[in-house]
Amino acid sequence: MGRHSECVLFSNMNQGECHCKLNHHNVRGLCHQTSHIGDSCKVSDDCYLKRTDIVAYCQASRCICPPGFHPSTDRKECLENKGLHGPCQDDEDCKYPNTMCQGLGYCICQEEYELNADNTACEARKLIPITQLGQACSSDDQCSTFINESMCDKLSKTCTCSTAAQQINNSCYRIARLGEQCSERLECVIASNITRVDCIGNICACNPPYKRQIHDCVAVNNAGLQPSGAPSSQLPLLSGPLTLLCLLARSAGL
Repeated sequence: MGRHSECVLFSNMNQGECHCKLNHHNVRGLCHQTSHIGDSCKVSDDCYLKRTDIVAYCQASRCICPPGFHPSTDRKECLENKGLHGPCQDDEDCKYPNTMCQGLGYCICQEEYELNADNTACEARKLIPITQLGQACSSDDQCSTFINESMCDKLSKTCTCSTAAQQINNSCYRIARLGEQCSERLECVIASNITRVDCIGNICACNPPYKRQIHDCVAVNNAGLQPSGAPSSQLPLLSGPLTLLCLLARSAGL
């Protein structure tokens, strides 16, 4: 029976019988490791089905059902493609509501739907709402039910902030620039310290004494000029004799 077999002794006797080990099955006198539909396999005899009138196949190192059949929910049976699981080449061939064409040529429930108890219809999947960013998800609704401005990332399949929002702690806040509408201060984004900005009258605005400069709130002195550290291009233009003296001093290296 091969290396996947073992001897099971009869009780109170020195004799026994050869049986396949746990999670193995017998095919024509040889024990094979049991693989269900979708599991990895080496040969087709590794693929185990409850019923014996249908044979599963090992293809690309995975157990699959024969043509015209699809796996049961527990992947231990191959069921005939009929009714809801009828054969198809594209989604238009699947006539039952909320179904689509699966790559192996039979109809299945769409991503956000699942089979009902008697396998006769596709019903809305009962999704568990997500309460923290970074948790696994399968739809945007799971994330946005309890976390505003969040979505289910299609690649990582985890809850993240939407592209128009930023993450602060475990919350997502819509990004609003100066002059744009807002509902709270944390939505307002500037280039410098966020304590300089606030949501005033539902509009992002600089807190006094800071003044708006493009997308930032900058400090100004009593003369209305920026501090000495500001770029020269942002300082008021000077004219007259003072300008000439400055240029002469610069050219002299003073």
